[in-house]
Order: sequence, then C-alpha cells, then structure tokens
Amino acid sequence: MLYYIRKKMLEVVLHAYPDFYDKYKNFYLECSYKEVKKNSKYYFELKKVTINNLSGEPGHVFISALIALTEHIDIINRKETHPDRDFFMILRKLLSVSLSRNIIKIEDLKSYSDQKMRNRIQKEFSSFSNWTEKVDQDLKITYVYINVYDSFMIKTILKNNSYMYDKEQACWTKELLYDEMKDEEAFIEEYKNKATFQIVADNSFLIRPVYLMKLKTYSKEDAPLLRALEYQYDRVKNLWQKIVLACELDQEYKNIKNIPKQNVTISSNT
Repeated sequence: MLYYIRKKMLEVVLHAYPDFYDKYKNFYLECSYKEVKKNSKYYFELKKVTINNLSGEPGHVFISALIALTEHIDIINRKETHPDRDFFMILRKLLSVSLSRNIIKIEDLKSYSDQKMRNRIQKEFSSFSNWTEKVDQDLKITYVYINVYDSFMIKTILKNNSYMYDKEQACWTKELLYDEMKDEEAFIEEYKNKATFQIVADNSFLIRPVYLMKLKTYSKEDAPLLRALEYQYDRVKNLWQKIVLACELDQEYKNIKNIPKQNVTISSNT
C-alpha cells in the first residue's frame, strides 16, 4: 500500500513540476495507524510524510498526503514553511494535477474531513464548485492495479500468478502495464467465482487499509460473542484480535461497546 500511495504522489509531482522532479521526489512515506485530529504531518528533518486517519475515504487520504507533500516542497524552496499564499499555490498545483489525472475528484475536496483546511483552500481559490479542472482527455493510463479479496481458496494460485500479499490491505495485489491487462482477463474470468477481484484501470486512487484491533477482557462470558464477531484468541498474549477494515472502525467499536474491556488498541497488520 505504501508503494502504491507513494507512486501516485510521485506521479503528481512529475506532472506538476517536471523540471524540478528530481529535486522534490526525495521523501519518505509512512502510515501511522492512528486516528487523531491531524490527517497528515511532515517531518522536515527526516523528509518524512506521515499519514494518519486511514479510516477516511481514499480521496481524503490522498489529499492529506498532498498537504504534507506541500510542506516538503515548500521547505525545499524556502528553507521553511508557512500556511501562506506561497504554500497554498503549491497545494493548488498539486490538487489541480490530481484532478486532471483522475486521481481524486472534486467531490473529495468538497467532503474533505479537515473542515478548517477545506475552508482555507476555498478562501484562497474560491469555492470548489467554481473550480474548472476536468479530467485530461488525453490522459494515458500506464498501469492497471488488481486487488483480490476473500481469496483464501486460491491464495496459492494467486501467488503462483505473481500476485503479492499486501498485509496493510489484507488482500492480494498485482500491478500490470495497461497493455498487459488483456492477458490477465482470462485468469480473472476463471477464478472470479472463488474470490472478489477489484480492477482499478482509470488512474483513480483506491486503497482499502485495515487495522489490527486488539482487545483484552476479563469477561469469559463474552467469548462466544467475540468469536461470532470473528475475533481470534491469542493465548500467548492473552488477548482477542481481529483484522478490521479502517473504514469500519467506528462500527467495530460499537460492536464491542458492551463487552467489559481492560484495553483496546489498533495497530498495523504488518
């Protein structure tokens, strides 16, 4: 997942600043698996972009990454960064390219979870409804991404067909050149009833991150409920754990609301 996000970010940098690509491309990326107020953060000493709040919509996650990337570019240009006009001009360019390349949509900006940032961008550049960016009609799709879910029955077959298991999304993935997709269609057709195949072939940004939820409880009476909710008991660590889709995190907290808990944590599945 990190490879995929970073590759999309670099695609934006390349098309926004082709003459300065080599200057701006050197940054690290991490996902923190935290649900906090700030969606993203840039650590200039480490040149590191950190993305929080993976439970948000995929478009929101990418916008937050672009905001941190703006800080990275701003510091390279001026040795410091401030949320001023220069900062927002960089962000505007990155957003414009992302829209024109169909990575995000204007609806993602309109619904972006950080209301303060959403309002500030519109204060600088007018309401999102007035933005005129359209998907580039000459956009050439270079890569196709295939994600495979619910694939336990064919995991060995997927591995033998060059799919890679992505623990951060709990699925098998494969990256293909666009021209190679026709050869893959026969494979998908053969196994489509044994797994769920999701094909991203329009250059849009799509991730389905997961959290590993860990629950400690002294209540033995709730064991049947936890098993029904698909938790597994780790006898060594003396806790229950379950892989939870990030987008379903709030619902999962509701599911275990009435279980007496000593501790509940979320972390990466890696």
